[in-house]
This record gives sequence, structure tokens and C-alpha cells, in this order.
Amino acid sequence: MSERDYDLIILDMALPTFTAEGDAAGRGYDQAQGGVEVLRALKSRNLRAKIIIITQYPDITFGGKRLKLTEAPKVLSRRYNQDVVGSVLYKYRSPSNHTKLTALLKKFL
Repeated sequence: MSERDYDLIILDMALPTFTAEGDAAGRGYDQAQGGVEVLRALKSRNLRAKIIIITQYPDITFGGKRLKLTEAPKVLSRRYNQDVVGSVLYKYRSPSNHTKLTALLKKFL
């Protein structure tokens, strides 16, 4: 992400974090909002992108407070200087995942 520009990033907010130290079992852990680290990295490198958030969580924790996923694009766009164009609540085997993502992609394209 720091070496090239992307037209669109589909960002899963539940990314694991990893460190270079330690054995494989101790190097990473689940972080329900690990996608925020990607947003921070983009901002710190003065990069701007169009982003669609996807997550299985209806709320995300941001600044110590719960933020509804529907409100996240506006808040995260402003905080991290990005163009978060929408969010998708992922539900296992649900056709709504495809429908919502397709609608966002059509708006983008």
C-alpha cells in the first residue's frame, strides 16, 4: 500500500496484528479493529484512497467509544483523511453481503 496507489481498497476491519519478534504462535493476535491501523498508516504516509469497509461487527470501537458501522464511513473519513465510501456488515452465507458490496462498487465505478 505504501509503494503504489490504489483506486479502491476493500478493508476488513478485523485484521490480525503481527510483530517480527517471538515465535509464530506469539507474534500475532486478533484485533477486531485492526483495519484502523491501515487507516493510520495511510494517513501517516499522506496517502489518500477510496475505501469500502467490510466487517462482521455491527459496531466498531473508535476512540474508546462504540461507533455504529453505518456512521463509520463519515467519522473515519474525517479522522484519517480518507474517502471511506461505505461499509458492509458481513454475515456468513447472507446474500446481503453481495448486494451491499455490489451497490457500493457501482457507485464507485
